[in-house]
Amino acid sequence: MATQQLTGAPERADHPASEMSSADRLAHDLASHVRLSPEIHRAVVRYGICRDTLAELEGQRINTVPLFNELTNAQRGLAEAVDILTAAGMLHLVEVAS
Repeated sequence: MATQQLTGAPERADHPASEMSSADRLAHDLASHVRLSPEIHRAVVRYGICRDTLAELEGQRINTVPLFNELTNAQRGLAEAVDILTAAGMLHLVEVAS
């Protein structure tokens, strides 16, 4: 049985690979073809937003109710995002500090 080596998407007649720039070819070859569910995508985005919020609040003195609420909401959101990604086996999509 003959084997065939796959090297990427087949050429399209209207846009052959030879007309693509080297950067376009590299981006095409490295592109991920994995589709994420909306729930997983939301969890990744939420994780990033909560992580950034916590980083902003890290150096601040939490001495008002709005700041305290922002801190607790960010912590809760981060934990929920990690739970969703862990349950889906997708925790590798975010950098989780050990």
